[in-house]
This record gives sequence, structure tokens and C-alpha cells, in this order.
Amino acid sequence: MRECLKIESPYITKNIHQKTLSLIKYLIESINEDKLIDTEDPLALALYVGKLQAAITEGEDIKNEIKAIIEEYEIKTFSESNLDSIF
Repeated sequence: MRECLKIESPYITKNIHQKTLSLIKYLIESINEDKLIDTEDPLALALYVGKLQAAITEGEDIKNEIKAIIEEYEIKTFSESNLDSIF
């Protein structure tokens, strides 16, 4: 993760870069896959589904920020289908 923080990014994408790294860190540290398949504890399952939904929402927000930058700077070499495959 420390190496990811050293990656240079354009000033206009610095915020997106930080949000994306934060989201990845959250997913790695907070989401326990075993809890998602644990049918014994429906409350824990509901909690984890809520966490995943929040992460998906954050990912969509990041995607929308990227789209806004693409439109603002009229970037033509970036395919929106590539963006859809990321999130």
C-alpha cells in the first residue's frame, strides 16, 4: 500500500487517487469473505452486505468523478467501456 501512495498522479486526479486507495484499503481490511457466506448469523451477513453496498456507492462516486474529468478535459483516448470494467 505504501508503494501505491508514491505513485504520481496529475493534480486534478489527486483526490480520486486518494479516494480509490482508501476504498481499496477499506475493502482489504474490513470485508471478511467468510462472513458473507455464513448462513448461521443473518445479522452479521446483513452488516457485511451493508458495508459492501457502501463500498459500491463510493466506487460509483469515484467513477462519476472520473467521468466528469474526462468530459471537462475532453479526453478522447479513454474508453468509457474501460471505466465500466473498473467499477
